[in-house]
Amino acid sequence: MTVEHHREVPYGAEFVTNGYLVVAPSRIAHAEEYQGIDDDRWPIESERGSYEPLLRALGVPEPLEGAEVATRWNEALAYWQRCVAVRPYTRLMLLSTRYEAPRVLPPGVPWTRLGYDVADPMGNHSVLWHELIAGTAPQLAHWRPRLNAVGLFDELEVAEDFIRERRSTAERGDRRGMELGAGFHFVPVLVHLYTGA
Repeated sequence: MTVEHHREVPYGAEFVTNGYLVVAPSRIAHAEEYQGIDDDRWPIESERGSYEPLLRALGVPEPLEGAEVATRWNEALAYWQRCVAVRPYTRLMLLSTRYEAPRVLPPGVPWTRLGYDVADPMGNHSVLWHELIAGTAPQLAHWRPRLNAVGLFDELEVAEDFIRERRSTAERGDRRGMELGAGFHFVPVLVHLYTGA
């Protein structure tokens, strides 16, 4: 399947484990309904408004050099532990995409596979959250029953079918509620949740 992706970063045929992401639900009421990548990233810093020193410490690539994820496990784990003390629903996730950078070898700790988001891993915009769960694109609502208990697709094939149908719907002119800005490129993102202590 041909997917629109950021041309600045190599995009291959196989999934690559890109790195770690720490997010907190932007709305506690939706903490169980959606557990993909579109939430408050790096939540302690987002409250203080100072990302840069943290991103450097976590090994996050510069913009458009790779998926926006941490590449240093120990630092990501320590940061998540600090966040949980302040915002208990904060999640530590392992993300994999077909973007070839960055690339990490995850530690042998407990991970639970949550499913596939359809999102832009260079940022944090999820089509599943906005267009299906929040309902901004009613022409795609028939896909919502295909989401699992945490608001993601269980199978890659379903995520790719959704991307295809979304694209063809927009090409036919029904763009209601869709994010179609030139800066966004939505791809399947495999999400695992850290379930260790």
